[in-house]
Amino acid sequence: GIVKALNTQLRPRAWEVFEIAAKQFDGKFSPSDFTQFKCQNMQALVPLVKQLEDVDLVSSVREDSDRRRKTISITSKGWLAYYGRIVE
Repeated sequence: GIVKALNTQLRPRAWEVFEIAAKQFDGKFSPSDFTQFKCQNMQALVPLVKQLEDVDLVSSVREDSDRRRKTISITSKGWLAYYGRIVE
């Protein structure tokens, strides 16, 4: 299924970030939340988010009011993968 396919594309650390996003943030977070993802700084979180974006599990949107601020959200496919991992 979807999870098996994703396991070949994602490192365990990216999955860990994804699961924290789902469980602790209800699917919406920003790079400034890096400490909750066990990252030293924002730069450590960025490549993990990029991995998740590349397989369409999360998407990033820049805020209109502040172009530097980004909100990262779990996509529909992401939630399907999340529930798929729970069931497996």
